[in-house]
Amino acid sequence: MLKILEPKRHEILFFYQVLYSAIGELAALDKETTLLDICCGTGTIGLSLASSCGQVIGIEMVSSAAKDAQENAKLNNLSETCEFFSGKAEDFLEPVLLRCKYKKIVAVVDPPRAGLHQRVIQTLRKCDKIQRLVYAACDANASLRSFGDLARAASKNYKGKPFMPTKIVPVDMFPDSPHFELVVLFER
Repeated sequence: MLKILEPKRHEILFFYQVLYSAIGELAALDKETTLLDICCGTGTIGLSLASSCGQVIGIEMVSSAAKDAQENAKLNNLSETCEFFSGKAEDFLEPVLLRCKYKKIVAVVDPPRAGLHQRVIQTLRKCDKIQRLVYAACDANASLRSFGDLARAASKNYKGKPFMPTKIVPVDMFPDSPHFELVVLFER
């Protein structure tokens, strides 16, 4: 069981384990893969999948959450293969991509309700080493713009081969409510 700094009730942990399991299954990681965890929060997605890949790199805008992610890596003896950066993904994604040790990169994005910043999508599309992208959406309707921009045909604004949605997994994180997480696998 992954140790984390933020205490959660047992029931909530179960739902997160289900979510992270779905993300890990779709990511199809191996030891020759860098997992790029965008909007990583306290690092729980990347850390929970760290044993399945060779490297985890996370980016988080909230500096205290990025610091917690680094502490969570230490708590779980994962500091050698996991590193976390504080800053806006649209500003840090390109330099962080240069730190990827492996030719195969799988991106996992768990953005806020508004979806991904346009520059993040453009950078992801330009990086041909990324063939798989797993998108965790807490609000599917709000994420439609990001979904469309990932999948649209190449253009002046969206260079690189598009990511096409190939699998969708709804995860009921909030029983007895209409809310759910939507996990979407995009592939090139």
